[in-house]
Amino acid sequence: LDNHQIIQRISDSLKDKRLSLNLTQAQLAKKANLSLPTIKKFESGKPPSFLTLIAILRSLGEIQQLEALSPRVNPSPKEIYQAESKKRKRASNAQP
Repeated sequence: LDNHQIIQRISDSLKDKRLSLNLTQAQLAKKANLSLPTIKKFESGKPPSFLTLIAILRSLGEIQQLEALSPRVNPSPKEIYQAESKKRKRASNAQP
């Protein structure tokens, strides 16, 4: 699939979700705090900004779809210690 096909597939899927929730485009726009033209453009296959996509996913109760992009990995105690020890403790006197 090319990028346009992927966007079209996502917008079709979220349109189906909107309809299954019996929401109009205007209702979704209000719920997502977006403009109606933004929703119409998205559903017609125009690529949304990432923030627009997040707002739509959240409004449709599908925000968990992004979990695969940001998995939560619990660091080991050793990794936590190493990260803490690498943090800057004070500013240097060097001038930029």
